[in-house]
Amino acid sequence: MENYNNDKNTYITRMNKTALSKFDVLKPYLKKKTKVLDYGSGISPEFIKSVQQTGAKYYAYDISPTVQNELANLNIDVITDENLEKSKEKYDIIFMSSVFHEIISYMSRPERTKVLKQIHRNLKKDGKLIIRDWANNNSDKLYTINTKSEKASKEVDRWVKKLKENSIIQNVEKTNNKEYKTTEKEAYEVMFHVVWGLQSLERESKEEYNIQDYLEKWLLKPLNFKVYSIIEEKDESYLQYLQKYFKLDEVPFNTKCILVLEKEELR
Repeated sequence: MENYNNDKNTYITRMNKTALSKFDVLKPYLKKKTKVLDYGSGISPEFIKSVQQTGAKYYAYDISPTVQNELANLNIDVITDENLEKSKEKYDIIFMSSVFHEIISYMSRPERTKVLKQIHRNLKKDGKLIIRDWANNNSDKLYTINTKSEKASKEVDRWVKKLKENSIIQNVEKTNNKEYKTTEKEAYEVMFHVVWGLQSLERESKEEYNIQDYLEKWLLKPLNFKVYSIIEEKDESYLQYLQKYFKLDEVPFNTKCILVLEKEELR
């Protein structure tokens, strides 16, 4: 939470830019007294207000003490690890926006297992786990990345090197000063990492955006979640950022995947 500590207003402004799209995901499932746990919530006052205006009861979970304190100052019900482990409270909805890929990227297998089992326990029977995250194209179809300049290509080179070091990608080959040959799957990883800018290189290069490969392995099979719905979206607002680095007339891939999973009792 270094960015939050350094510039609180900028952080909240950035979070609120996604408030409408986040709320649109939840809106169909909200009604009076629906209990919603926003898992990895961050601070988004506009989003929280929209949820509460439906009559739903909003709870926030975030591991950052700074975020916890700020939410408490806003009179938001903050849930801690102890609450999740010891409380018998169960939620109608657990919402994870851009959180699942971080669980996959940063947690060890035992940590991952513990967290996802806990989420399953904290849902009511037939409750919904709603995941809003990256929508990596899993195709192995060949794809050519064209950068807009040699300067942009140098930044891409640094990302490719770091992503390879972190085993996020394997097969990206530079064929000339501004061109790279790879697959759609790996082009997705490269292009949507690059748009973060080099200031985010060390952190973001450790994060894997290909969450769909992990859905069955970590949620559907071991925890008996069943797929209620899957929707992929293409956010055209990414185009302005992609065009800083790449020759593109449109966003080439879906950007977000909305996974709605329903809890079934473990066998």
